[in-house]
Amino acid sequence: MSGGDPLPVDRLHNLENLLDMYEYSETDILVNEAIANAVDAFRDHSITNGKITISLVKKGKDTGYLLFHNNAPPMTETQFYGKDGYHKVSFSSKQKGQGIGFAGVGAKLFLVSKQGGEIITVTGKGKDEFMASKMYRTEKDVEFKTTEKYPLKEILDIPSYSHTYGTTYSVQLTAHAYQELKEKLPAIIQFWWNYALITKQIDITIDGKPLSPWLPKGDRFKKIFTWKKQKIPAICFISKEKIPEMRRHIVYTVFGKRIYNKELDLAIRIKGDFSNRVFCIVDLSVLADQLTSNKENFKKGIHTNDCRSKVEDGFWKFLEEQKLLNVEFQQDVQVVTNELTQRLDQLLNTKDFKDLNPFLTSRKSTLTLDEDGDTVVGEEPGKGPGDGTGSGEEDGSDRSIDDGTSLIEDEDADRTASKKEKKSKGLKLVFTKQLQTHNEEASVQTNVGAIVIDELHPMYLRTMDSKKIQNYNLMRIVIEALIRHKNEEVEWDAKETMIRFRDFLHAVWGLE
Repeated sequence: MSGGDPLPVDRLHNLENLLDMYEYSETDILVNEAIANAVDAFRDHSITNGKITISLVKKGKDTGYLLFHNNAPPMTETQFYGKDGYHKVSFSSKQKGQGIGFAGVGAKLFLVSKQGGEIITVTGKGKDEFMASKMYRTEKDVEFKTTEKYPLKEILDIPSYSHTYGTTYSVQLTAHAYQELKEKLPAIIQFWWNYALITKQIDITIDGKPLSPWLPKGDRFKKIFTWKKQKIPAICFISKEKIPEMRRHIVYTVFGKRIYNKELDLAIRIKGDFSNRVFCIVDLSVLADQLTSNKENFKKGIHTNDCRSKVEDGFWKFLEEQKLLNVEFQQDVQVVTNELTQRLDQLLNTKDFKDLNPFLTSRKSTLTLDEDGDTVVGEEPGKGPGDGTGSGEEDGSDRSIDDGTSLIEDEDADRTASKKEKKSKGLKLVFTKQLQTHNEEASVQTNVGAIVIDELHPMYLRTMDSKKIQNYNLMRIVIEALIRHKNEEVEWDAKETMIRFRDFLHAVWGLE
């Protein structure tokens, strides 16, 4: 079908809605997108130590400009002036997973911010050879002018600007935003781009002063974690000072930019106060194609969850190598298998609930090819479920299920599929009074191989007077921990989450 008119797009409100997608402040967004565009340009041209020069220029009492200049090759006339080039909202030549900026949108988002409203871009080879544009907000739209059609004096409002080789991205700021960035810009960049600064992927100066990375006093170690055939670089730290919460434990980065940090329940297994003094910055650029559009998180899925699990395993191994783990842990806590764990084991091995089982390992069987060259998956029967018996001395590792087979891509050979069996380790509960904080009543800890129950959590203590209420509460918090853990790899809305919780609770209670 053809001949119709294209649907109109409300550019102004579209950009406002996209700006609302971000979790952090508008000034953080501005800084991140400007640096991300430069980093993407460096990567496009294989520049390994790109230079970004940032300056703040005051213009009158009420406004100022924040300028980001990078020394990557400038845009071509087609890229800059073209109909499908730089000024087209939501257009980008980047393929999925190639860049860290919000493709086709990031450089334009600040147009609709209450802190800005105007963007000037200059790109070219030098002082007298460049192209320039101004993007600005009007009452009902966003518009732009370029030097292809308009004189430079209508575009270049930046005081005392002189262009050098590369591209300058300049944003007009309110007096409030100007003052905020004057005070906080170094800290904002160190928070978001610390790994890029540490590894010298980029060199940043602010008003002529080189910006150093944020590094705590203490020891640091270069590490390589492995996931499938991928080598994942990391830098681990043992600090002499307390680490801020948003830098603790594992900080994931992609192309040098911070994505988020994963705090682990270290207090139960680590010596002294080291849970507040250790962290690891991990280069997870291998998952660049799994980032959300705003590049502030990873999409949920088995693929990303498996990779992050391997990184966590590597971090635990690092802590063990440094002799920071509490070797008395198993003697200081109560490990329990009981009627509840037996019932949960049975249900977590069923079709309806086995996707909630965090204690499964994978085992591949061999593929063969028939005479026609087709892949044949051998029928290798699995063992049946265990009888559910056990004690604190058993780890449940002899239990398995025989219905967990599937076809998956075999990356290790030229075959197209392989058989994958799921083997259940069984479920254990660990009761402890050692936790330093009491945020969660229970949590899944795959490294411990159990669900850890906080016996000093206020809600847990309130249920101690009645055995029946205590049993119900224990069942509730264990199921809640399992569903929270699953939420790392699936996107359930509130309704679906509540339904899964209800169905599992009823099944454990014997109401299915």
